[in-house]
Amino acid sequence: MNSFKINSLIPEKDKPTYDHGFTTNEVEYIKKTKQEIERRDLIEFPVTLKEFQEIIIPWNRIHRTEAFNLNVKDKKATTKRKTAVSKPKQTKKAIEKKLNDIVFKQAAGKTLTEEETTFFNEHIVKLGEL
Repeated sequence: MNSFKINSLIPEKDKPTYDHGFTTNEVEYIKKTKQEIERRDLIEFPVTLKEFQEIIIPWNRIHRTEAFNLNVKDKKATTKRKTAVSKPKQTKKAIEKKLNDIVFKQAAGKTLTEEETTFFNEHIVKLGEL
């Protein structure tokens, strides 16, 4: 009994089997050439692109434990996002025009709404800071 062994949550009999698609002869050839590549000096003789394509990638495919599945989303399963309603940006000219209208209302003696007074107070404070 090995006390350091990590017990898998998936029972051994239920583990999925992965078919890599290589014959036993091809598997033996790939394993032997992979060992030869590991033994040689990789600085002096680096792995070529052909070796990488024909040995390294198939070796990884052989030792893969799970099937490679692309994450394909079902169009019906995706939900549409609700777009946030953004306030239109106020340009400098629009702000100046609104302030001028408020000033003329005050000069004419008309009463201002709450929105106009808060807008006026916010922008007059900003102008006073400049």
